[in-house]
Amino acid sequence: MAASSSSSILSALSSSGLGTGQGIDVTSTVNTLIANLRGPEQVWQTQQKTLQNQAASLTQLRSEVTALSNAVENLSDPAVHTRLVSEMTRNLERRGGAGSLLSSCLSFHVGGNHQG
Repeated sequence: MAASSSSSILSALSSSGLGTGQGIDVTSTVNTLIANLRGPEQVWQTQQKTLQNQAASLTQLRSEVTALSNAVENLSDPAVHTRLVSEMTRNLERRGGAGSLLSSCLSFHVGGNHQG
């Protein structure tokens, strides 16, 4: 860090007009030094933003995995399983039964009306 600071100072002083008989542009020199010293801070701030975004994404992913886990667990509940099977059976019967569904799928596929 000391070598970097020294080179920043020397760079700022050499661009300040020192030695040309014009004197030092103090404002420009100070602004250059401050900008050079803030460079790492800006990198850290960018990295911090990236890490915050990644943390938010992981939090969202954790929430979604928890919801999926809860849904799978609910499917394991015998009462829920029985209710779902019953509803699916009624729905299938309302649509003409398994044979009707299979026939519709086959005619759709064989007829070339599918995408893909």
